[in-house]
Amino acid sequence: MHVYQLVDRAGNLTTYEKLLADADPGLTAQLAPEVKQRRHEACQAAIGRLAARIEEVAPDVVVIIGEDQHELFHEDCMPALLVYWGDSLVSAPHPWRTEQDASLRDAAWAYGWDEVREFPIASTLGERLIDDLIGREFDVAHARYLKEGQAIGHAFGFVYRRLLGGKPIPTLPVMLNTHYPPNQPTAKRCYELGRVIKQTIEAWKSDARVGVIASGGLTHFVIDEQFDRELLHAVKSRDADRIGSIPQRLLNSGTSEVRSWITAAAALTDLEMEIIDYQPSYRTPAGTGVGMAFAQWG
Repeated sequence: MHVYQLVDRAGNLTTYEKLLADADPGLTAQLAPEVKQRRHEACQAAIGRLAARIEEVAPDVVVIIGEDQHELFHEDCMPALLVYWGDSLVSAPHPWRTEQDASLRDAAWAYGWDEVREFPIASTLGERLIDDLIGREFDVAHARYLKEGQAIGHAFGFVYRRLLGGKPIPTLPVMLNTHYPPNQPTAKRCYELGRVIKQTIEAWKSDARVGVIASGGLTHFVIDEQFDRELLHAVKSRDADRIGSIPQRLLNSGTSEVRSWITAAAALTDLEMEIIDYQPSYRTPAGTGVGMAFAQWG
């Protein structure tokens, strides 16, 4: 399955034409310019609130859980789980910056800045996490450097730019293969991963204040508001059985990024979750778009 293929709400491959034929005619109202602008502004406000909260808490280290879309992982080697624990990590401009297509140029900002930037990595915590994962029978891959010309993907570049504001806070990237069969981790395995991250942080012999950030959307490219709201409720109520029972067929295409949320939810289970906002941001009358959710734990 290709990352950009459309999957319906039952997890089946579909086409735009089929989605459009079955769509609720009421979705047309969601496409009014004023509605889209209001949703955009709400999302930007939520991102600003999260960034302000991180500024206030001032973590010494941030664990970032995100996915990779053929940015570092490719078909020659596609690990289900990788911990990056080199001394530093590069964020660089994406090739889309020079595309003729304006929409691609606009999307490229999520990958980072117009220049190369380097961020410190919490290597000691990374080594400890790898040891703990192996001890708990996770077959984890690791990396200490990037190849020439490589840079971190958008799931992490977005966090560095929009949430951390470019500050040189040591981070620990935990990378999941959410998108590409056949070795995507299950929802249950992601929850177990989050528990190990939690245990590792608690056992780490350091006075550092550690934050955990999950990067990714909820349902897309076909929005399923019911799924999104049920997931947020399950996470808020710490319903591990409900979360772990989500079938693989519902975690494909863009919705696969839900795995990052599941992992973070388990890592933060001792804290109270506050849902800041949820915006089903429709793009077409067929119901395509992105379920945009924002939450904090504290």
